[in-house]
Amino acid sequence: MARIRTIKPDFWTDEKLTDCSLSARLLFIGTWNFADDSGNLDRSHKQIKARVFPLDNIECEPLILELIAQGLLIEYSVEGKLYLHIKGFEKHQLINRPSKPTCPVYEGSLSAHAGRKGKEGKGEEGDVPPDSSNEEKNIERQKRIADSCLALRNAGILDFSSINPSFIKLIDLGVTADEFADCAKSSSIKKFNYVIKAVSGRREDAEKIKLSPKSEKSSKRDWLKDIEYEAK
Repeated sequence: MARIRTIKPDFWTDEKLTDCSLSARLLFIGTWNFADDSGNLDRSHKQIKARVFPLDNIECEPLILELIAQGLLIEYSVEGKLYLHIKGFEKHQLINRPSKPTCPVYEGSLSAHAGRKGKEGKGEEGDVPPDSSNEEKNIERQKRIADSCLALRNAGILDFSSINPSFIKLIDLGVTADEFADCAKSSSIKKFNYVIKAVSGRREDAEKIKLSPKSEKSSKRDWLKDIEYEAK
């Protein structure tokens, strides 16, 4: 069920938003209307498109990736299903009588609320704020994933998956969006798994140059074998 939300004047000059396309900014506002009162909604570009742009020929997946890359939307999963959390939703939306959540609650927002509650569940001065370092690392990681997905899409790879285990491993190993894009552009086969193998191969060749002796080389190659197996 759609809900009435508010827009603050400083929305229009927020630097993270001004770095996004006009369509992405409009989509971001649209997600507020269709998110539950905890700021969460299904991570389905088809559902979001049908709700926010029902009569427009607009692809929402790249817009969602833009917003994730800017840290405005946070992707999370519960029992294998993906959801989106709107960053700062509780701060910017005043909800007097919140409805029952329609999506699993994002853990980051739970920890934030816990840090502001006293023994009786009410805010108390002097509470120690929760450590947000893990959430910040997660958001930064999601930015790298979203940037890489956008780079792949722009290079003609349309079957990418932001939760592919091999892809995530490469992201965590430091592979950049430019590396993915370069492999995709230089390949005549525009398939996601093929690009994963190509990127893994390039990294493996780099390790061959860097590593010695042989025993060290073998230990460093284990992760590449895992990636190649999962990409098949």
